Amino acid sequence: MDNFTSLLDCLLRGLQLSNKKTFIYRVVYVGQHTYQNLNQLFEYFKNNIQKCNSAFCDEKLSGFLLIYDSLLIHMVEGSEESIVNHFQILCDDMDNSADLSNLRVLIVWPHVPYRKTSNWFAYKGTPNESDNVITSTCQASPFVQQCLNSMCRLAEALDQKLEKGPSGKEIDGNTLTLETVPSELVSKLPETGQVMFLTTCSVLLTVHKMLESTSEIPRIPYSEIIWPTPSKYIPRDVLKDR
Repeated sequence: MDNFTSLLDCLLRGLQLSNKKTFIYRVVYVGQHTYQNLNQLFEYFKNNIQKCNSAFCDEKLSGFLLIYDSLLIHMVEGSEESIVNHFQILCDDMDNSADLSNLRVLIVWPHVPYRKTSNWFAYKGTPNESDNVITSTCQASPFVQQCLNSMCRLAEALDQKLEKGPSGKEIDGNTLTLETVPSELVSKLPETGQVMFLTTCSVLLTVHKMLESTSEIPRIPYSEIIWPTPSKYIPRDVLKDR
């Protein structure tokens, strides 16, 4: 039994090798904004991320915010708890302000093997015009996939560009500024029409709904008092006297 290796041993060993304290989640969401000054929007999200990272967090938030004139796409990476904290601040602020609206989650990637970005940064951009006609009858899934692919490619390319630049361009520094997407990467930007369509797509969960789902246990009718119960059921009355 001296050589016995448990699943926990394997898990801890894997986290140690990857220099992680817990699993990393990656979330991508889109939204609309009414900021005339894009630097103000950038400052708002920068302060949100800094607030989450300055508090206790087992895995800090990193990611990439892409800003258009009236739209935004945000990729956030970190522990589940850190991302929930980010959403909580976002929802609290949205309840008191109309500057942000229609924030919808494209995907939640649990247990990603590595981060796309080493820090958090933001860029503004204007995508090339597209001749694609988008109507209310279009399917959301192709647009979601195209948007995710574009964001992943952009995040990796821009992260490498920042690593070669001044070391002061990090979330903890004061020199981080909102820059424009380099011309050679403009062709990789998600189309404006697709992003606008996704912000109004009812099949995608809003950030508010996503936040609620992390704190509420769904009530599923289940009459049998057995243990262990199927994993999709929660036996709320297993200890109740009959």
